[in-house]
Amino acid sequence: MKRKAESILGIIGIVLSVLLALLGILMLVIDINTDFLQNQIDTAVSSNPSIDTADLNETLSLVNKMGWMLTISSLLGAGAGLAGVLFLKRQRIKVAGSCFLIGTAAIGLISLGVGFLPALLFLIAGIMSFARKDNNAYLQP
Repeated sequence: MKRKAESILGIIGIVLSVLLALLGILMLVIDINTDFLQNQIDTAVSSNPSIDTADLNETLSLVNKMGWMLTISSLLGAGAGLAGVLFLKRQRIKVAGSCFLIGTAAIGLISLGVGFLPALLFLIAGIMSFARKDNNAYLQP
């Protein structure tokens, strides 16, 4: 039985996971570039004196942590999704479904819901892998 729906959902989930990983890397690059950040902080404080620099520094540390969470969870999810698609091609359907569900947990839980869409796609592909029955199984005695 061809599993095109699961494969397509897995590939779209992988692409979205890689895009989320790139967003996380971008957040880390912005955090590393301290001259740019300091310039932006000075501009924000000079234009609006009611802004507290402690709040800005706390937000920047949050950006660093979120960048790491997005990058790690997205790469784990993309790897699990890629393994799921490859197992689908080899007709190892239950293993592929397990990989998709692992990808769902990696992206959905570790990224605190930011990776909702790829996690949802992996979840649907995983459930379909377990729920759909092979037509050839009914023909054999």
